[in-house]
Amino acid sequence: MAPVARLAIECRRAANSAAAFGRFPEVVAAFEARLTTAPTAIAAHFESLLSGHGNIRVAMFSYSGTAIGAVVRARRRIRGVFCAEGRPNFEGRRAARELSLAGLRVTLLTDPAWLDSLGKAAMVVVGADAVTESAFLNKVGTSAAVCSARRLRIPVYVLADSTKFLPSTAARRLLKVRNQAGPISEVWSGAPLRVHIENPYLAWTSWQEGVHWLSEAGIKRATRSRQLSYQVFR
Repeated sequence: MAPVARLAIECRRAANSAAAFGRFPEVVAAFEARLTTAPTAIAAHFESLLSGHGNIRVAMFSYSGTAIGAVVRARRRIRGVFCAEGRPNFEGRRAARELSLAGLRVTLLTDPAWLDSLGKAAMVVVGADAVTESAFLNKVGTSAAVCSARRLRIPVYVLADSTKFLPSTAARRLLKVRNQAGPISEVWSGAPLRVHIENPYLAWTSWQEGVHWLSEAGIKRATRSRQLSYQVFR
């Protein structure tokens, strides 16, 4: 979703340059290279981040291939992982399966129980479908996870590469978050006539103190600055 929009923006910039046609292959190749190498770089940064810790417990919300890869790489520093099941699609089961197959000790909890367990974790790790200078997009419920983590003074790390970054204006225009909803049958098949069902999949969570963006460039400081939204990763 966001990477496709990001590539379109970068191609448009190339088209506005003097040597437009000649730059397209270069832009696409650089973008492809970023997509290919970023997960490994993020995993390396995450492993370094944990190097100063003893064996810790990590809480993960929803599923992110980038986050899974990073946690697996740093597994020698991780005593256990708490996974939220992620209703209604249960992405947490997929995360728990992959982590356990990699040799990690995993506890799968219902989403409310996962929130109650955060006090046992040293950090929360999530992925993102998109990143802007003011917020990041992830599974609905991430904001509640962030609020709980902040209350407990537990850091939150958003693991996402730079292809997920869009200026807020472009994100609002190109990412139709309200359309990213599932069928009501996933929540309650055959619900009574006067019961209104909503099943949103994604929601924005604002950047705030204690929430850190970890990209292939390391920890990035997200800001509301308009300058960042047009210059980062340019």
